Amino acid sequence: MGPSRAENWLAKHVRLLEKCLVAHEILIDWWSEKESPSEAAQAYFRNTSKVRLAPGKRGLGDRYFVTEHITTPFTVIVDDDKSFSCDLMHGLLLAAQRFPNKIITVKKNNRHVYLCKDTQLLWYYRPERYRIEPDGAIGLTSAALVPTSLMKAYRTMIPPSVIALINRELNCEDMLFNWLAARLNPDNESSVFLSYSGGGIFDGRMGGKALCKRKNSVQRRSACLNYIRAMFPYWPIPRVPSYHVVVEDKK
Repeated sequence: MGPSRAENWLAKHVRLLEKCLVAHEILIDWWSEKESPSEAAQAYFRNTSKVRLAPGKRGLGDRYFVTEHITTPFTVIVDDDKSFSCDLMHGLLLAAQRFPNKIITVKKNNRHVYLCKDTQLLWYYRPERYRIEPDGAIGLTSAALVPTSLMKAYRTMIPPSVIALINRELNCEDMLFNWLAARLNPDNESSVFLSYSGGGIFDGRMGGKALCKRKNSVQRRSACLNYIRAMFPYWPIPRVPSYHVVVEDKK
């Protein structure tokens, strides 16, 4: 994220989240090795008690390692091109209290997984259903509420070699997080999807390294699925959720 995008993100999203009572703290995990936060951004961090930079440097594969700096039982994850309204965050938190061990996100972040019966390979992964029922489903963690305990489990249960591959490929970490959630939930479902009548999820300008801007992005995602399945052959494919949460905006 360059300085102009960073300052725009701070102005449009972080300041709004800072006023949200259900947000205990805002922790910014700055990944860039080449760029530091601008002077304006650093001044902003110094003058607020609710927003801080996470110490150290992480990559995509170890993004969930930031949990060592988190003290709350649930964590809302938003990428630098995403954000939630406070009302939607409250709805996610209500759903998390009912499903405390699952990834909670909005319905538009639902992705489907299909098993090719003839080859036993997994096929990623459309947001819309095909004529056949999907064999699994994952919730994108680019904007989601997750149990902090699941982030801690990721750190202890995922081998360093897998983390290194994800850091190199800049892909797969959200799928792996779902696989882990399915492994740890008795019903083998990783996610719960929420419909909120008030909208409340904001999509900003993507950076140049966004996966969807790469060639063969869907094929690369399918390769992720099959890599994870090969590395963790006894972990279940995340099942299609049995529950769907609807939150009505009464305003």
